[in-house]
Amino acid sequence: MSARENLSRLASYVGKGAPVSRMTDARTEYASDDEIRPSDFIVDGKMESTKAVIYYGGFISYKYDISPESVVKNLSTLISNKWAQIDPLLVLDKVEFDAAIASLEADLSAENADTSALNSLLGKTNEKFVMTAKSALAKVVFGSVVSPIARLELGTIVRHAQALLDYVAPVVVAQVAPTLAVVVEREVVSV
Repeated sequence: MSARENLSRLASYVGKGAPVSRMTDARTEYASDDEIRPSDFIVDGKMESTKAVIYYGGFISYKYDISPESVVKNLSTLISNKWAQIDPLLVLDKVEFDAAIASLEADLSAENADTSALNSLLGKTNEKFVMTAKSALAKVVFGSVVSPIARLELGTIVRHAQALLDYVAPVVVAQVAPTLAVVVEREVVSV
């Protein structure tokens, strides 16, 4: 079988575990045929993220002499999210490639932080907590809350939920502070 066929076969096993061994095999295939590039496996401008990790990870491991374990540990998230932006970087030397990868990692971290902040701002984080609480309460069977401690805790939950519903955020009004005008008079003396 050709290296291209072997790489296609490797990607067909994606999702069945052992990404390091698949990446090691991909590295070997890239070493045996230096004409193959990960971009050869892009179909209609798309690639599954798990396959991208094998194709791009194996190539990065081969070209830049990075262990497959290190690629899986340090780059798999970046590859799965930004493989299309990594593709043009594969012509760079190791130092330039490392710098470009660091920049992409910073971009991905900033995007994740922005998404997290937006979710928090929109209350999506609290929605998850409320849904978890609702799910937990749904598991309590009617008539089974008989112990004094369980009744006390359930009452606490009800009071806390009511306090959350009754809370009204304070309205902050910006005011302009009065300014002090200092007038200095000068005496003009003619000579």
